Amino acid sequence: MKLPFCAACLAKEDLQHHHLVTRAEGGKENEANVITLCTSCHDKLHERQAKGTYNHSKNVRAGLRRAVSEGKRLGRPRLDPKLEKRIREALAAPGRPGVREIAKQFGVAVNTVQRVSHA
Repeated sequence: MKLPFCAACLAKEDLQHHHLVTRAEGGKENEANVITLCTSCHDKLHERQAKGTYNHSKNVRAGLRRAVSEGKRLGRPRLDPKLEKRIREALAAPGRPGVREIAKQFGVAVNTVQRVSHA
């Protein structure tokens, strides 16, 4: 995204364009693949990439390990068994309303109702 300012620090001088996927790796010269950075932020980004400290996958895995070690529960919250039973009953009722109506009735997402119906 070519901007009139640095996407990292909002500076308006010494702007450069950084390719998210390098051209050598097949990245295109289009708006979706380019971000505007000032020289300082651009240099910092390349320095972090060269040192290996800017690795999204590695950072995500480390964050997940830290969350688990702190006792945090990962993933979607469990559906209350009583609520799940009521949703199943609504799905099995003759002349039942649609999935959207059931979701609205119980205050859950449509995907939740669909997941219950396929379980």
